[in-house]
Amino acid sequence: MMQTTFALRRQTIVMSCPPVKQLLDLWPALRMQSEVFAEFQRITNQNLSNTFYAELDRHTPRLMALFRQKASRTGKNADALAEISSP
Repeated sequence: MMQTTFALRRQTIVMSCPPVKQLLDLWPALRMQSEVFAEFQRITNQNLSNTFYAELDRHTPRLMALFRQKASRTGKNADALAEISSP
């Protein structure tokens, strides 16, 4: 059903810019994670999970470096970092 009403949703969003609450009232299925993922796929032709994890992998080294830098500046041990990075 959501696939068949995609054009209408897109037109509604582009033409009238309704608030999110109104969109969710019109299409309550968008409250479900699976439908958000499917809508992302319809809009971008990309898998949301794969895109998210690929970008997370790409940014993780810089995030870890920032975390280490912040921990050393505040004088805190990197115990939290060890917890995060341990499998």
